[in-house]
Amino acid sequence: KITYGSKTGSVTFETRESFGQSNEAILQSYLEGPLSDNVSQPFPAGVSLTLLKVADNQASIVLTDGYAALSGLNLSIANVCLSKTVMELCNVNTVTIQCESEALGGSPSIIIDSHELLIFDESIGPNGSLQTTETSTSE
Repeated sequence: KITYGSKTGSVTFETRESFGQSNEAILQSYLEGPLSDNVSQPFPAGVSLTLLKVADNQASIVLTDGYAALSGLNLSIANVCLSKTVMELCNVNTVTIQCESEALGGSPSIIIDSHELLIFDESIGPNGSLQTTETSTSE
């Protein structure tokens, strides 16, 4: 399950087949954009993964500098989508995001912890139950 923006400006997800692929390959495919028209691409075109490191319940990712073009709400949504995807994919609670040489929103890196992540997520229903409106695709 990978997380993208929804057409309504919140966060939703898309399920892809990824059997046998490395986490790096899955993330690179994810950064290239959704397969479905029902979700939105929160990342600038051409952004790619240059490093993924997982240790001690934390993941650190380095992206190409195109990611640093994001700011404000667009950066926040992209960070949430990316962090939720990395947390699930790598089974970690904390994600550090940085670019090769550019700052993100004025900081050298952004750290997102699952315990501090509060977003409007379309996959969670009003009573806290998981909604079944996911978009399934396979490659």
